[in-house]
Amino acid sequence: MAYKLLVDELLEDDFYLIGIHTSLEHIRLAYFANKYLQLQFKRCASDLDFKTDEQLAYFALFHHQDIYREVDYYLVENKISYLPQKKPTAGSLFQDLPTNSRNLNLIPEHPKVDFWLKIENESDENEILGFVSKLKEINQVLTAYTIDATKLKSKHHLIFN
Repeated sequence: MAYKLLVDELLEDDFYLIGIHTSLEHIRLAYFANKYLQLQFKRCASDLDFKTDEQLAYFALFHHQDIYREVDYYLVENKISYLPQKKPTAGSLFQDLPTNSRNLNLIPEHPKVDFWLKIENESDENEILGFVSKLKEINQVLTAYTIDATKLKSKHHLIFN
């Protein structure tokens, strides 16, 4: 119980969160975020893995670290579609393939958000609001806005380290 309280306290004021609505694929959004926000996002060596009831799901994860200001930026998918795996039926030569894809959200409280921009150790709210306005300048970004991470029930899904 004490551990849970400690984790919640660490998460409360430690990062800002921006929700992004876009039709862009993750690689294109990272490219435009680099261009418009003057960052250098790089794809992480391993994606964010997330266990569902049926299988392991992977969310694309990008990272940029400003070592001089000690600020970490993460760009992560919020929703993915996947085909659930079925167990083969006995006597079947081929595996029964599922026909219906399922959607999964990293933060289920905001199912329409496509991507999250998480900014750790930043204290300048004006810079955060500047990021929001610059993200909105990208043609394929429908909207971007800050989210109060302290009110999220699933904020622990945003622990990447």
